[in-house]
Amino acid sequence: MEHLTSLDRLLLRIEQPHHPMDLIMTWVLEPTENGPLPFTTVRAFLAERITRVPVFTHRLVRQPFGIQVHRWAHDEDFDLDRHLHLLATDEPMALPQLAELMVAIGADGPLPRDRPLWEMWYVDELTDGGSALILRHHHAIMDGVASVEMGEDLFDHDAVPFRPRDDVDHTALDHPHLIERAAWLVPDLIGRSLNAASAAMRLTRTAARGGWLLVQGAPGRPPRTALDQPVVSTEKVTAFRSLSLDDVHRVRAGFPEASINDVVVAVIAGALRGFLAERETLPETPLTASMPVNIRRGDEPRAIGNYFTYGYATVPVQHADRAQRLAAVCDRSRVEKERMVRVRAEGGTMEVEGPNVFPSALWGPMGSFLTSPVFGLVPPVVNLSISTVPGPKRPWYIAGVKVAHLFNRVPTLPPIQLFFHSFSYVGDLEFGVTAYRETLPDAEALMDLVAEELRALVLLADERVQAQPPARPDPRVDVVPPRRPRPPRRPRTAARRRHPAPGAAPRSHPPAD
Repeated sequence: MEHLTSLDRLLLRIEQPHHPMDLIMTWVLEPTENGPLPFTTVRAFLAERITRVPVFTHRLVRQPFGIQVHRWAHDEDFDLDRHLHLLATDEPMALPQLAELMVAIGADGPLPRDRPLWEMWYVDELTDGGSALILRHHHAIMDGVASVEMGEDLFDHDAVPFRPRDDVDHTALDHPHLIERAAWLVPDLIGRSLNAASAAMRLTRTAARGGWLLVQGAPGRPPRTALDQPVVSTEKVTAFRSLSLDDVHRVRAGFPEASINDVVVAVIAGALRGFLAERETLPETPLTASMPVNIRRGDEPRAIGNYFTYGYATVPVQHADRAQRLAAVCDRSRVEKERMVRVRAEGGTMEVEGPNVFPSALWGPMGSFLTSPVFGLVPPVVNLSISTVPGPKRPWYIAGVKVAHLFNRVPTLPPIQLFFHSFSYVGDLEFGVTAYRETLPDAEALMDLVAEELRALVLLADERVQAQPPARPDPRVDVVPPRRPRPPRRPRTAARRRHPAPGAAPRSHPPAD
């Protein structure tokens, strides 16, 4: 059985009927000569692979006697057909319609909690002849980085032919009985109770220092724009574009100080500048964005749970010059990286001890406060949110068919009403936006601005590269002059060979036979 992290619990508590905390990941499959994959093949493929990823067969379980909060445990009643569905279309579906479907799937409320918190939908035909597999899961199951690990375990890395097996079983693997759970729960609870007092004192000190650093690091009070107007309807909208990672690297070639994240933020700044200018709400100061920051240690993978904190980014929409916007983004990025080092040192993340020390009674009031009208009166510290996730560098395959694209839809919760998200996949940057429809009536138009802004940055970067003078040799490096060639030797004449030089010993010859 698995513990829930602090963020897992919080994401469960703040969920409301009209604000489900779910994420959607859509894998778009390439067209094949034989047409889209049959649903029976997709089901057989997932049936064989699903147990490789524990989150797909685990559900929330409350501990016995009410002395413990929820944990993840294997679902003894797991049935794949309760989670996997076929969406047969009368006509092939285009990508904008697929985006509308990704919003509609979560519009009926949160996922049921009496089973693993996910469901899949297979769209059997797209307009290009391909198909799509849509995964909807609760944010408490995994964050963006964990979803990459999930894909690595679930899918193939080459187009191997798929042959279904007949011996696949989805009965319970290890669902402990009530008495067994109580047997290991009691010593576990005692051990944690002995450490709770000292851990709580450490958390109090580190939360005071790290939490203050986390809030203090905000770039400043954000301006009020069209992005911050109160919304009445909870209707959402999403749109996406596949951008070239090569184009992003071309921008970095012209601006070597910029990271991929910096280029993403600069592209968003340019797109939002046009968006806000059209609505006559372009501010004179930069926007502020929150950015999830992965806090896993090194390359440590986590298959279950959320391990991130929040940082800040400046979105300098007030600058008309693109180079100036990118420079402002890079300046803030350097400051933020230094600040996050201090936050980690001061315990501002609290991802390890938090779920084991904080009483479960605190999570309810905290979740109620974050979703109450009172919280809406608190001045926001950000205008939007931006997420960037490094995805796989090798393509994924489902039953021998290549995944061509990977698109996402994220949850939204006031007061943040606009969320940009990007996910790198092989040579593409899968760029998307999720927002309330009142805030963003035309998401497709904003994505057009994003694509135009990246193209403009590429042209600017190419001009800078071409304008750079050729590299000169460093004068500090010792230059070794080339060696002068030796003059050719004079050939030895026969006379010189017969008459030795004066003083030289006569040559001896072997006697003739």
